[in-house]
Amino acid sequence: FSNNQIVNFPNQLGSLQHLRDLRVAHNLMDVIPSELGDATALTRLRMSSNRFTDLPDRITECANLTDLSVADNSLARLPAGLGTMTQLQNLIIANNPPLFNYVPPDVLN
Repeated sequence: FSNNQIVNFPNQLGSLQHLRDLRVAHNLMDVIPSELGDATALTRLRMSSNRFTDLPDRITECANLTDLSVADNSLARLPAGLGTMTQLQNLIIANNPPLFNYVPPDVLN
């Protein structure tokens, strides 16, 4: 789904229980639905270069997530539980200017 000028993030993607790799980078989306937390089989989530301002707390329910890229957005915060995601190996958050005012302590550990 990358590079398609998609404006709305489909809520139904969260109901795809066997979805492992989702790439929606380089679109025009500004809201990540909390239902994405239902996609617990996700291991890779690429959402760079959109217009996101918030990463929903329920993203931490994607316990199998190993790679998360949300670079080049306008994120103002990260979910507090992000640092407790034991499978997460790669977190790419570059170029989110508002975000660097506050990064939760558990993410820095």
